[in-house]
Amino acid sequence: MSIYIVSTILSCVFVYQNTKTNKKNRTEINIWGWIGIIIPSLVAAVRDNGIGSDTNSYGRMVFAIACKSNSFNTFLSSTSPYIKNTEPLYKFFVYFISRLTNQICVQYFFIELFIMFFILKALLESGTEKETWVGIFIYHMLFYSFSLNLMRQMMSMALLLWV
Repeated sequence: MSIYIVSTILSCVFVYQNTKTNKKNRTEINIWGWIGIIIPSLVAAVRDNGIGSDTNSYGRMVFAIACKSNSFNTFLSSTSPYIKNTEPLYKFFVYFISRLTNQICVQYFFIELFIMFFILKALLESGTEKETWVGIFIYHMLFYSFSLNLMRQMMSMALLLWV
């Protein structure tokens, strides 16, 4: 539990530093903002595979099938219900990561980085850049634990929040 508390505090501090040091363009993510979103992404990457029911079902299964596939078409034509019942963009995202590595922790890292990036972008572009760290804090308190479980849903919610 303490790793999540430390991660939240550090993430908020770095996001606050991002908005404090970005005087010209407050909607940009500078090095401090990247550090602020990489920290919770690293925590998501090193978590136990047993955290979250979706992690053990489609999270690992789709990635395992992607790692074994020789081509994207082979991957898409899999008869597995995990592939048939998964959104196309998520399949592409997972397949792309599987071409980089066969380590599931890398997938978890990039999924959380995707979520955190679009959450931070949405907060920065909302016009309340001085309170961005508060938005990140609220995200950590209310939704971060869900993002470890409901990966696809949180990816789509973060993207929709930004749009």
